[in-house]
Amino acid sequence: MKLLKRVSMLAFGALALVAIAGPSGANGKNRPLIVRAWLTGYEEAPLTLSSPGRGFFRAIVDEDEGTIQYWLTYSDVPITQSHLHLGTHHQAGGITVFLCTNLGNPPAGQTVQACPGPTSGQITGTITSENVIPPGAAPSQGLKAGDFAALVDAIRNDAVYVNIHTVVFAAGEIRGQLQYLAKVGRRRRGSTRRRSLLETACVESSRLITTVHRADSLTRRSRPAAPR
Repeated sequence: MKLLKRVSMLAFGALALVAIAGPSGANGKNRPLIVRAWLTGYEEAPLTLSSPGRGFFRAIVDEDEGTIQYWLTYSDVPITQSHLHLGTHHQAGGITVFLCTNLGNPPAGQTVQACPGPTSGQITGTITSENVIPPGAAPSQGLKAGDFAALVDAIRNDAVYVNIHTVVFAAGEIRGQLQYLAKVGRRRRGSTRRRSLLETACVESSRLITTVHRADSLTRRSRPAAPR
């Protein structure tokens, strides 16, 4: 796990350099954000869990385009579904975006991708206002259906987390709080190329993290048991 974190830090260090290089646009407050989250059982609420599962989420949040492009990698969890939830650290909140599900329970009018498995996989997708749902029963924590701006504001204030639900732990086995990593400088010209570089960096870092994560998992499994 320590090796995985070191590799991920290097990968996202390179990603941050791509993000912040060059001048920003005139209106900096709406520059895209890069966010990430580590998923472990220790982040679960209301009870912390001891789980071999691990996950990593990264995303580009673009307010001007009204999109959140994300990548989620996970391993060692018998996944059933995954979501974005509205809630701060160690607080259980309602679902506000479906990322994937194998339970046949997508929100009305939405098509949600299946979760690869059975215990490891990677998904990617783009979130828009159409994917935002009220988290829980009315008054639903105040966030309304389709309110993309409110979702982004919650992300900016560390109030959104990723949760992976499993066969064993239906309420969630591993989760991680979305954390702000960097702002992406906009250019009046060449913005398409910059976005392409960012997306490529995210994909390549995801592949690298997945490879190292699998190697780390195999190492842990093959490690001899401690003498009694």
